[in-house]
Amino acid sequence: MVFIQNIGSNVSVTIGSRTLANIPYSEELTTDFTLEGYNQRAKEHAQNVVAKIIEAAPEQAAKYESAITVSII
Repeated sequence: MVFIQNIGSNVSVTIGSRTLANIPYSEELTTDFTLEGYNQRAKEHAQNVVAKIIEAAPEQAAKYESAITVSII
């Protein structure tokens, strides 16, 4: 029987003192696992997720721009 153990946590993305997002990260425990390595990979994962969100934002805004109406009363 093979047991696979994972470690995981949420990586908090903050701007100033405000939390923008909590991004989940997990990986399989290996014999060469180190907490320093895990923390670095979790940070890189969160940075990649945030970069993808920022890259997608203009496209998504343009996609829904025609659905936005502004009225001045």
